[in-house]
Formats: sequence, C-alpha cells, structure tokens
Amino acid sequence: MAENADAIELFERFLTRAITGQVSMTCRKRLARGETMTVQCGKDKVTINIDGDRALLRRGSQIVLERPFVPWGEADDDYEAMVESFGEDGSVSEEWCQRASTNFHCRFE
Repeated sequence: MAENADAIELFERFLTRAITGQVSMTCRKRLARGETMTVQCGKDKVTINIDGDRALLRRGSQIVLERPFVPWGEADDDYEAMVESFGEDGSVSEEWCQRASTNFHCRFE
C-alpha cells in the first residue's frame, strides 16, 4: 500500500467534510454499520470502509490509505482536544486535520 501526499490530502478533505456536516448522515450511518461509502471530493471519487480496527480509503480496488479506526465511544483524550479545535462556525482547523489523518474517528449516530 502506498501512502502518498495526494491520498493523505484526499483523506483530510473527507474528514473535514464529514465533521462540518457536508457528508450526509445516511453516509455516516452506513459507515458505522460497516458498509462501504462512496465520497466525492472535487473530481476525486473514493470509497471508505471500516475493516475491523482500520479505516480504508480506496481508489478503485487499490487501497491508497489506511488509518486506525476509533469509534466515538472509544476515542482517546486526544479526540476531546480535536473537538475543542473546531471553529465557532463548525470549521475544522488545520491542526485538527493533521491529527485526524493519523486516527480516523467516526461518530456512531
């Protein structure tokens, strides 16, 4: 599996979209149930799914990035610090994206 800058940037853009509500609740529920979801980020179209304790991002059948998956209820103290870094308008700070690209957190709703 190759982790390149493009894949990391795409993953960070997805995380930003998810946290700011630009990814629908339906998609988040599907992901939480273990289904595969398709995400369009600009011209890029990728799939994301959870495989055990790993979040996998794929372009086609190729895994381009994988990260630890931490369900909301099991997230460590660093998650609280990331939540505190949200802007008042719901925006996500660059610092949050840097940390979130290391651990993929999903809120089960």
